[in-house]
Amino acid sequence: MNTKRCCVLVILIIVSLVLTLSLSFAQAKTEIKIQPKIPVTPRVTPSPDFQVPDNPRIQEFIATPSVSTQGCSVTFRWRVEPGPGGSPVNSVRLTLETREIHSSSSPSGEYRFHLHSSIIPDENRTYQFVLTATNQINRSSTRTARLQVLGIDYVLRGLSIRLEANPQEFRSRQPIEFKISFWIPSSGTIGDPIIRTPIEIPVDGIVLKQGARIAGRATGLRLPTGGYGPPVSREGTYTIQDNGFTGSEEPYVVEIDVRGRRKQQTFRVRPLLFEIY
Repeated sequence: MNTKRCCVLVILIIVSLVLTLSLSFAQAKTEIKIQPKIPVTPRVTPSPDFQVPDNPRIQEFIATPSVSTQGCSVTFRWRVEPGPGGSPVNSVRLTLETREIHSSSSPSGEYRFHLHSSIIPDENRTYQFVLTATNQINRSSTRTARLQVLGIDYVLRGLSIRLEANPQEFRSRQPIEFKISFWIPSSGTIGDPIIRTPIEIPVDGIVLKQGARIAGRATGLRLPTGGYGPPVSREGTYTIQDNGFTGSEEPYVVEIDVRGRRKQQTFRVRPLLFEIY
């Protein structure tokens, strides 16, 4: 009997030890943390020939106006900054096709270019002016500005003249201030030019006359048109003072001379009231 009890007791002790060891092992297993694998980046040694991109940055290059007529001038304006590498800009060149027309050492500035006779006007052609900026390490950048040059005949064909009198009603021997301005009508006959931007006209002379009497004249003007519709501002207006009105009902005539080409427009005087219409 005692032997059986001893055997049972031994078995219980063995089972208890097994359970204790199993629980300890399971607890230890849950506490193990798996560390993520960290990728190893290979070390790159830069090439001795490697350089930071350092081309100059052309922030601005424009032509004003972008549409003009032969005999006038256009102003080019530029602004260039160093590239990421910081090399200073030391040369700016302006070329038309293969011909250099201006050079400068300033990274910002402007240049006024006269449209001489070698610039052939053509409403179907656009001239391309190229700005090339170069820095101290001989890196360069370029940008293009486009300019359209219109012929005088083409512009005059669509040009309208406006004449305003102040006062609007006047009498004989009363001084009259006439304002003359130009614009391209927004609608006209088929074939007339349509110019959608204000342009400058090299007016060599303006004559205001009534019959054989010269009321006034002006020479050597550069008058901008209003561009595609009646002028909004008076910037392109020229004033002529007439101190010799005699009460005649003969019409006033405005005649302009542009590089030897003439255009005139007639303005009638309303009887009795003496006003332009």
